[in-house]
Amino acid sequence: MKLSDIKIGTRYRVDCGDIKGLADNINEIGLLHPIVINENKELICGFRRLMALDELGLQDLEEDEHYRVVNLKDILLGEYSENVYRKQFTPSEAVAIWDATESYQGLRSESKQSSRRIERVAKSLGVGKNWLSEAKQVIESGNDELIDKIDSGRLAVHSAYKRVKKDERLQKMRNKAKDYNPSDDDIEVICGDFHEVCKDIPDNSIDMILTDPPYPKEYLELWKDLGTVAYRVLKPSSYCIAYSGHIWLPEVINSMLETGLEYYWIFCHSHIGGTTDLVNARKLIAEWKPILVFCKPPLDTANHRITGDMVRSPKPEKDLHEWQQSEFGSEFFISFFSEPGDLVLEPMAGAGTVPSVCKKMKRKCIAIEIEEENVEIIKGRLSSM
Repeated sequence: MKLSDIKIGTRYRVDCGDIKGLADNINEIGLLHPIVINENKELICGFRRLMALDELGLQDLEEDEHYRVVNLKDILLGEYSENVYRKQFTPSEAVAIWDATESYQGLRSESKQSSRRIERVAKSLGVGKNWLSEAKQVIESGNDELIDKIDSGRLAVHSAYKRVKKDERLQKMRNKAKDYNPSDDDIEVICGDFHEVCKDIPDNSIDMILTDPPYPKEYLELWKDLGTVAYRVLKPSSYCIAYSGHIWLPEVINSMLETGLEYYWIFCHSHIGGTTDLVNARKLIAEWKPILVFCKPPLDTANHRITGDMVRSPKPEKDLHEWQQSEFGSEFFISFFSEPGDLVLEPMAGAGTVPSVCKKMKRKCIAIEIEEENVEIIKGRLSSM
């Protein structure tokens, strides 16, 4: 039968994908599934295969090899059944096929031939090259929980891949923490509750406080505690700078003012490329973050240079902590409100952005963090610098 004899009626799958890739695959390994037609030579299923055969210039079709005839009058039912009831490969299965292909071809995964091979395998599986590469890294991580989630469709491959890469970075920091030597620089990292640790910090001894307290309502009491510590340990005319959320801003400001600190300004921190947070309680999308600045009296701006109150920085990676801030923001405030050699206090250090920037900008720092796991990350981060 001639390929041109097959009658093509209305088709409901509009996106036919990469026909050239399918044609190359058929040319290499043959047609695995024949085209299906009825007794009237009307196409039931296999439209993409038909187009691929036409792409290859194959006009004379052999029954059973290239097509088969079924007694099905309802063409719509045939197309629906083929596209709805077929099952796609799971990520694990797709990676297994890739590995088997490389093994069959005798290729190493880092070779140029392998890079081209993954493109062809991805096309034949109907997935993207990046998707297949990321799936492979998730499988190779050996994280059974993540593998089960991507295979069952409960987690996207890219989300699982980001988890794997984050876990790798965290482990790298933990390993580097073993090399941490506090005597190497002027950065002191302390594991503990800042309420207790700060009792050992002398009055009027800190040149600047820079921190990022948690934003939810249940943490509002921390702000008054922070302000009380700041008012005691800061040198006169020095500053306490803290990131804040929007929704509890009045309560936060009042808590800080009640401790004796003086309001200085609210800076706006936004991220290049657009990082937004949905505030469900207000049905608003927050496109910037308030950074509150308070001064221990007396307020003295005589030595301040003029600057804008909008800080724009690259989007933070958050690869070490879910509340991680960008180093650029910390660099701006440390540069503006302190001098080299000054002592900066970070009472809620998280993943250690502030002490890392202090080390880079030649400031001394006392970094306090209550979570032992985060302390290891901070030490590893400092050791990597």
